[in-house]
Amino acid sequence: ESVFAYIAFASIIGTKFNDYNLGYDLGLSALELNNKFKGKSLNSKINYLFGAFVNSWKQNLKTDIPYLKKAYNYGIESGDLIYLPYIAFEIPYHRFIAGENLDIILFESSNYLSSLKKNFINFYEFQLIFNETIECLKYSDRYNIIINKYISEGFNIIDKWSSIKQVPLVANYKVMALNILYIFGYYKEALKY
Repeated sequence: ESVFAYIAFASIIGTKFNDYNLGYDLGLSALELNNKFKGKSLNSKINYLFGAFVNSWKQNLKTDIPYLKKAYNYGIESGDLIYLPYIAFEIPYHRFIAGENLDIILFESSNYLSSLKKNFINFYEFQLIFNETIECLKYSDRYNIIINKYISEGFNIIDKWSSIKQVPLVANYKVMALNILYIFGYYKEALKY
């Protein structure tokens, strides 16, 4: 359990005190200690937190993905599902931010839909919107579909998720909407997010 404190402290040191080198080193220590003591119950959490929040402080964003994939697999193996919906989004999203092929991103993101639909319906809805956004970027003739959705339905979706205290979904949705609206020149609409 103290290994979890290392990864938690790593993220605090980096984000609150701007010491990303020390934060990264503490994150690596958390991974090493967890492996040394065979902390199977924490494998998913440690790898997720390192891959999603710490690793990219010193490494290329693409190197986050193996940690996130490990986290997902460890979560499935151990039944520790708490971070799975976040991981299912983070993997394709990190690929997107890293500029990887949209076909690969869409394929990978779609692979997570069935497990999300079964256990995490709000995250499933979010992943569908993410996939529509990727399709919009992939097929330029479809961009108006997602633009209209962000403009006409966006705040209803945000209100729905806010009412059930899904803050991470709301935050990620706002960032995604803002980016897409901005990319396609809908600056006034983007500023509303």
